[in-house]
Amino acid sequence: MIWLWSKNQLLKIFSQFLNFFINMNTAKFSLFGLVVSLLLFSACRREENTDWSYSADNSTADEAFQDIYKNANTIGEGNESDFRNGCVVITRTAARAGQFPDTLTVDFGAACVGRDGRTRSGVLNIIMTAPWRDVGSVTTITTNNYVVNGFAISGIKTITRQGLNVAGNPVHNIVVTNASITNPQGETATWNCNRTVEMIAGQTTNFASHGVTGVTDDVFSITGTASGTSRNGTNYTANTTEALIRRMDCRWITDGVVELTPNGGDARTIDFGDGTCDNQATVSFRRWSTSITLLQ
Repeated sequence: MIWLWSKNQLLKIFSQFLNFFINMNTAKFSLFGLVVSLLLFSACRREENTDWSYSADNSTADEAFQDIYKNANTIGEGNESDFRNGCVVITRTAARAGQFPDTLTVDFGAACVGRDGRTRSGVLNIIMTAPWRDVGSVTTITTNNYVVNGFAISGIKTITRQGLNVAGNPVHNIVVTNASITNPQGETATWNCNRTVEMIAGQTTNFASHGVTGVTDDVFSITGTASGTSRNGTNYTANTTEALIRRMDCRWITDGVVELTPNGGDARTIDFGDGTCDNQATVSFRRWSTSITLLQ
């Protein structure tokens, strides 16, 4: 059988074949490019997300400076007797009680084991411009060779009394600047934060009225932001997405979620639990999660 095509028909068939060939090769090239791009992108993301040290470093710094706040609150609320465990020496520069500004030196000596089981050494220097509960009062805390359970902690913590919120709860603004935490292995991380601390329970009791119970019934809600550099050099930011809950009868945060974002990387979260008093938190990233141990 002989097929006869006109010139126009031949040109049309050739054009369709050519377009089909080009499209097929373009599709192959595009698919190849897409695969390469995805592999490169995945490799970059893996590289960005390989350093997880900042998750633990942020939690350690957070706990260390919340512990300092706990000490300042204990003194500010007139509960100094809670420190009288035989190894803490507190001195004042004010000529008489109630005179301000007042500078306190809280000296833990060489190895002071507190009621919470932590071993502290070194000094906290506390300057109070006015009584702890006065609106606008500022308490500044600096460290001097201060070590907790082998972690050397330095930095400046400024606590400003905001007064009572609409719920009638006392509120403080907390700023930590130029902080550094060096672990027992000699690795150093840096940290800064700007937080709001609300006292949500225990306002009506203290050591004088209820003994130790008057201190341990205090509960604080903490929100705000932080930033730092991990011991491995990763810069990151931290944002509290669910308020952190700190009970004075527990050594650690018991509730709350913090979102951490490394520079150039994806956000992940630290979940401090459901209210159980323990030193474990869960770090989650996409479908992956693991537990970390908080400062002992």
